[in-house]
Amino acid sequence: MFKLILKSYYMKCKLIIFFLVVFTTAYSQQDFKFKYNFKKILSQRGVTLNVYDKAEKKYFLRTTSLTKLNGVLSKFSEERDTLFIRLWPNDIPTDTGHPTNLSESDNYSKFIILVDENSYPTVRGYKGFDLPFTSWQLFAVNIPLRFNLKDGTVGSEFINANISFSRIWGRTRIFKSEFIKPRNLYGGAGIFAGFGGIKNSKDEDEVGINYGFNTIFSIYNINLIGTIGLETGLSKYGVTNPFAGVGIGFDLFSITGTDPKNEE
Repeated sequence: MFKLILKSYYMKCKLIIFFLVVFTTAYSQQDFKFKYNFKKILSQRGVTLNVYDKAEKKYFLRTTSLTKLNGVLSKFSEERDTLFIRLWPNDIPTDTGHPTNLSESDNYSKFIILVDENSYPTVRGYKGFDLPFTSWQLFAVNIPLRFNLKDGTVGSEFINANISFSRIWGRTRIFKSEFIKPRNLYGGAGIFAGFGGIKNSKDEDEVGINYGFNTIFSIYNINLIGTIGLETGLSKYGVTNPFAGVGIGFDLFSITGTDPKNEE
């Protein structure tokens, strides 16, 4: 009996350590490492795109007719009227007749987007604007609430830790006021895998693996996860149960983050 208690305690200690490592890592994420489409903000009145010329050491106006202009947001000014960006590789046609138009050589260059104070965009009654983005994202996921699809029971297991690899689509809303932080809103889907506790055929606790598919919805940095998958015990008495679960996720980092060519 004592051995069973010790074994269960040891198993839960390992899961707690794994849980803490994964979720502590989540707080090392960097913001704004998404693949943005800047075309929407550039279509607003009073908003201009400017490229930095190293030789002249100043910015020059650029125009484009592209329906998408993909890039990375590095930072923005305290007044929220200047966005510092770099472009991802965009399929930019050469137009020698208009020297101010973007050219292929502008990819990876330093740019700023200037937002005119007198014609600042508005969103839901506030001065601000949205930047749509896409990304492949890693999340640390905890699935405490599970519905066993085999026997119809509902269980809770808080000591579990999983990694989700998901494709997300969303937007970053940036307000002019320095007192309102930028807000991300996105949804997506992907796959997950990890470890957790499970009852085996002898009704004893043991370590199991979780894996399956997940959806994600995030608002105001709160990530809600819906999952459907399997949990499998690792011992010879282990069983496999299909389940549907609800949990929370924490951003780790974006796979479509800053390209090495974009770093200083």
